[in-house]
Amino acid sequence: MKHITLLLLLSLCPILAAAQVLPGLPSVPPKGPAGKIASKIEEQIKKQAPRQDSYFSGAQKALQDVMQKNPIKTISWKEFKALNNRAKERELVSLKMDLKLAQQQSAADKDKIAFQNSWPDYTELLKGFTHIYIGEEHGTTSTPAETVRLLQALRKLHPDKRILLASEFSVTEKPNDSPLVQANEIHLMANLYPEVNQAADALNIDQLGLDSRYVSWEEDGHGSFLLIQCGKYLVKRYLTRQEEANIQELYPVLEMTVGSSPFGILERNRQWVRYIKAVQPFYDIIVIYAGQGHIVNTLSNDLPALLDTPDFVNLVFVPTEDTNPDEEQTYISVAESTYRQNLGAFDQSYELKDQTDQVLLDQTEISGEWTDPKKPFWGQTNSFFPLYNKNIPGKEVLIYLPLDGVKMPEIKPQPKKEPNASRPQQEQPAASPQKLRPVAPKSIDGLPKVSPRLKNRDSLRYGDSYI
Repeated sequence: MKHITLLLLLSLCPILAAAQVLPGLPSVPPKGPAGKIASKIEEQIKKQAPRQDSYFSGAQKALQDVMQKNPIKTISWKEFKALNNRAKERELVSLKMDLKLAQQQSAADKDKIAFQNSWPDYTELLKGFTHIYIGEEHGTTSTPAETVRLLQALRKLHPDKRILLASEFSVTEKPNDSPLVQANEIHLMANLYPEVNQAADALNIDQLGLDSRYVSWEEDGHGSFLLIQCGKYLVKRYLTRQEEANIQELYPVLEMTVGSSPFGILERNRQWVRYIKAVQPFYDIIVIYAGQGHIVNTLSNDLPALLDTPDFVNLVFVPTEDTNPDEEQTYISVAESTYRQNLGAFDQSYELKDQTDQVLLDQTEISGEWTDPKKPFWGQTNSFFPLYNKNIPGKEVLIYLPLDGVKMPEIKPQPKKEPNASRPQQEQPAASPQKLRPVAPKSIDGLPKVSPRLKNRDSLRYGDSYI
């Protein structure tokens, strides 16, 4: 059994009013040209107005209740650093536990992974799972394209199920905006991977935006400051005059520094879990799409552990294509910012992860050969989570994507219908309180040379567990 210790990125359209009839419009449209114009206006309004399907109204209400019970709170930079120090301690304790659990495995538990050099059949891999995790490395085109392939296979496997895509990459811009939208309404949110959202729309899949990109530059009697949202907190960071002069370059680095800190990862995960737990009774299947640092970083902080769902499969997509040099430079800037401000666990964290990596590698028998680089190289294994909690066994699938990337599949809309309309309404659960990219392998010879849940971090010594 393996535990991947991976490192990892973090414009909205205005919300359209749900009016029923324009003021002054007669209840019966007049005849002639005026009547035609009135009918067209009504038609446009109906298209813009959000649908109120019964299950969706229930999910929206459950989500709003959770958001009201966890109101946004502003904290100072000093308070943020204190919370982050506690999160660092928690992360180190968890990493020590990961190592101890790995060392306690017996020889009989030795894992065997038979890799295949082919395109995965997701209609087979996803059978029987209600929670599907997709862990990505930010900043490539291959993972979004492969995610579209997966969503298409999932809808083919479950043509009549209610499916929800909960994504880190669909984001709200204001702290109290609702992050839940039905299919065909994703224009109400900002989308970092528009093709994935368009595919979900076409497949009649509702979407839950997990993250927020709210950053505000304001001032008070003490000077100017940034407000940066991180989960249910707004972190208030005062700026020096030099920082004010470089605000355009500074604010995205500070935003990502807060979000990628140990506290940032943990708090964002907790916020996402609150959202998902609120709406999951209203859906048959939930796909959770996020960076690998949220899913396979350290056991007690990871989304599968916090959600505590037994029937999950975790698919780790590993693109092997080159990334944009400008984007890599942004990640390096964030890593340096994190290091300068002492926000990460750094050497202690890496030492523990390296030890765990080596133990897991020694306990793994790997077979298979990557002979055709135009096809993926993938294998599946048991999840590492049972060592932490036997109630969440799960499955892991590690997929090295082709060296030439993955072509975006054609997106064809499906007829719209409400799946399982006769299913009785379920009660909502109680609210649960609760990038640096790894270097992708460039050679296929003898791959993988490391534990299939590990990556080479030699050039990334600072920004541990980025988004």
